Amino acid sequence: MDDEIILIAVKTGTDDIGNPVVVEKTERAVICKVQSVDRQEFFKAGQVGMNPKYRFDTDKVNYNGEELVKYKDKVYGIYRTYERTDSDTIELYAEEKAGVTYVEQDD
Repeated sequence: MDDEIILIAVKTGTDDIGNPVVVEKTERAVICKVQSVDRQEFFKAGQVGMNPKYRFDTDKVNYNGEELVKYKDKVYGIYRTYERTDSDTIELYAEEKAGVTYVEQDD
């Protein structure tokens, strides 16, 4: 594993007029291996309207159910995970996702 990502956990609520707002945000840096999604994953996810970009492989103990990941200053949504049975690794599949840019704003 030779790269670093930031896993982001976000709790949202609503403001006075019902717009979604970030109530709490936690970020943790973890070490991982970054790969492109393979052709089969790309086409299957694309068929249901997703835009897959990366697969991040990290140790299972590093992942706590976060839904967002930051890589190279861009935030992606985690749409699927796969726990490997032959190792202590989990695969995090990430897509470009509209509507997550608000997470990057400082509080």
